[in-house]
Amino acid sequence: MKAHESFRDGNYTGALVIANQILARDPGNTDALILASQCHSLQGRYDRAVAFDRRAVELHPQNPQAWMTLALDLGNLGDLEAAEEAYRRTVGLDPKRGSAWYRLACIAARRGGLDEALEDLERACAAQPEYREEAKSQPEFASVLEDPRFTRIVEGDKGSDDPYAEWMRSKT
Repeated sequence: MKAHESFRDGNYTGALVIANQILARDPGNTDALILASQCHSLQGRYDRAVAFDRRAVELHPQNPQAWMTLALDLGNLGDLEAAEEAYRRTVGLDPKRGSAWYRLACIAARRGGLDEALEDLERACAAQPEYREEAKSQPEFASVLEDPRFTRIVEGDKGSDDPYAEWMRSKT
C-alpha cells in the first residue's frame, strides 16, 4: 500500500493524504483509520489522532491495535486514566501484547500501585523479554529498584516462594 510506504519513508503528510482518500471511499477501513491516527500522533497532533482512534474502536471494538493506538494517544494527551482503560481493553483482547502490559505497569507505578505495577511488569517481560532491560532505567520504577520482586522480574528468574531458596542456591 502506497500510504504505508510514505509512512515508512517519514512522509506522514503524504501518508495522511492517501489514508484520507481511502477513508473517503471506505470510512470504516481499520488500517486507514489507524494509519491516519499514527500520522497525526507522530506530528504531535494527539487530539486529531484520538479522533481517528475513537472511530476505529467504535467501528472495530475487537481490534487490539485500535485500542493500543487510542491508549498511546490518550497517554500523550495526559489522560492516563482513559489511557489505562484502553490498555486494559488491549490486553483483554490480546493478552500477549507486552507493550500494553509494560505501559500499564508504568501507569500503575506512577500512581503508587506498586503491587499492580510489578504484576503488569511481570506479564510484560514474560511476553517480551526486552522489557527486562528497559525497566531497569524506567523512572517510574525507581522506587522498586531494590525490591526483590522487581529484581526477580528483570533478571528473568521465576524464583521460589521458599524464603531460603536463594541462600540454598548460593551454598551449592
